[in-house]
Amino acid sequence: MTTTETPLHIRQAEGLERMAAMLREHPELAERFRYLSFSQHCFGEDAEALGLFARVAAAYADNGTVEKRYSDKFAVVEARFGAVSIHLQTDREQVCERVQVGTETVTRKERDPEAVEKALAEIPETEVTEEVPVYEWQCKPLLASSVDGS
Repeated sequence: MTTTETPLHIRQAEGLERMAAMLREHPELAERFRYLSFSQHCFGEDAEALGLFARVAAAYADNGTVEKRYSDKFAVVEARFGAVSIHLQTDREQVCERVQVGTETVTRKERDPEAVEKALAEIPETEVTEEVPVYEWQCKPLLASSVDGS
């Protein structure tokens, strides 16, 4: 007898359905997590998943709207499904090509490196000892009691 593993898309849908059941049965969670969002960073060739997600999600998202944003480092695709959003991001160079489109003349003020070196050489160094705070994280036991009281 051979067993076949349930396909990933079915397992994911079932997981989301269980999450939906949890929220329906525990509405207090909804108030605590008002802005429910799923985020994922897509690496390497997985970056093409952003384009696929953007095209497919447009048919299901609120008003068919999928937002695309770019920063210097990241490309982001986000879709809202009612009170839930999905946020995918990747390194910008995975989906964009950086192309020089011209030049501009920029004037800035700089200190003369030789004058700075000479001035610094004339300032004596001194050793300073001081007390600095040391920190550590002390966390409350998050799972000290579960929903069923155990």
